[in-house]
Amino acid sequence: MQLLSIILTADSQTFIECFSSTSYITGNTQLFQLTLHLQPFPDIAMITSNNMCKTQLPGLLVEATLKFPRISFPILNDPVVSFTYVFNQPQQLIFQLSESNYNSIMNEQHAMYELVFDKRVLNYDGAISSISHTKLNGTNCYSSIQLQYTGTNRFDILVEPLNCNPPMTHAQTSVYLAYIDSGVLKQFQLPKCLSGCLPDEYSSSLSDFKLIKKYTVDRSEVLPAETAIFNDYFAALASNRLVQTQLIIYYLQNSIQTQIIQDITWKVSADPLS
Repeated sequence: MQLLSIILTADSQTFIECFSSTSYITGNTQLFQLTLHLQPFPDIAMITSNNMCKTQLPGLLVEATLKFPRISFPILNDPVVSFTYVFNQPQQLIFQLSESNYNSIMNEQHAMYELVFDKRVLNYDGAISSISHTKLNGTNCYSSIQLQYTGTNRFDILVEPLNCNPPMTHAQTSVYLAYIDSGVLKQFQLPKCLSGCLPDEYSSSLSDFKLIKKYTVDRSEVLPAETAIFNDYFAALASNRLVQTQLIIYYLQNSIQTQIIQDITWKVSADPLS
């Protein structure tokens, strides 16, 4: 049921509920952002008597804050988001959180918002109908990705990472190269660099996903049980450079097995295959 906010005056009632209780929040687990979707009050344009939302509030600066009843500590990097009120128009307000604070509200099902018009003219609390979180877009974690191979023994995967944050040094995080062979997915694990590593190379000491620009694989470093798959990949690459190839990162997020899967369509030979 929609709750009306009413200011009683000497001879009239003034309507100020500009947004609907169907307003909702969506969360982006990839960017650690909450978006408040403010929906206009239903049929607000039909309310012609003493409608402040139409006659007095348009053009005013509005400060919006989010409140979670069960959480008392500040969770927002920018606790106040400002916008200019436009009559009968939806608003989308983005609140940025840290990773730890975002995780702390992942299971919250109740929230409210507060709007303050022009810092002093009017303020009220509004209800939220739902809170939902989108999972990581695991196919959009690199702006570019290229495989460079030398002979049949070694290749480098060069990447430009975007804002994905898998825990790269976690024991249960692993990186694989996968390819499709006659409709069957085959994959082998990419080893971490252990010594003499470049600053941007996948290694046991580099934990920030966004800083890893290179994955290097030599046949001698591949797990013995997967060497045959490594060899088969180079054979497939020799006969068809368009062989479907993917970089896959497996990791746990909030106890859920998660994958980042990125197609590798650009393959370059530094030393033509023999």
